Amino acid sequence: MKTVIINGSPRKNGDTAALLNHYKKEMGGTIVSFDTHAGRIASCLACGGCDKQAGCVIQDDLQSLLKAVDTADVVILASPVHFTELSGTLLSALSRLQCLWAANNKHRQPLITDKRRQGIILLTAGSNGPFDKAMHTATVLLHQMGIDAIQTIISRQTDVLPAAHDTMALGNLSKIIEGIKKDAVD
Repeated sequence: MKTVIINGSPRKNGDTAALLNHYKKEMGGTIVSFDTHAGRIASCLACGGCDKQAGCVIQDDLQSLLKAVDTADVVILASPVHFTELSGTLLSALSRLQCLWAANNKHRQPLITDKRRQGIILLTAGSNGPFDKAMHTATVLLHQMGIDAIQTIISRQTDVLPAAHDTMALGNLSKIIEGIKKDAVD
């Protein structure tokens, strides 16, 4: 079982990391992580390069991310929620998914093969919401990567109850992991 994590949090020991660590511990298997705050995936420049050829002309870690997603069984988008939206670094990096749309629709040369993948959205926030906008954006990004089976976990009010102690969020994440493992066996 291979999981690709796209992490939009800059905090190595923050609330988003707590949910990701719980996933890693319970899921096992091969886990490949991309931390968007590290700046190894540039923003889309709207240069039009993907209109001329399949793929993005900017060479950086996006190519590694797309290759990892192509072979993944599970893809996780993890982010703190800032002002009702995913983190800026996650949005900036994944603006480059335009190249997937162009490869599929203009060039008819998909960069990610058509296979069933599980998608998980992990959100954390000091507030109690709203989360609709962040969930919608994350769903659109996962759909762009060809992922339709999506489940969401939100750890709310982490200023009061850190995600590492949010038994509801951790328990729900454990149930998702159990389901993924069961599906892999069936």
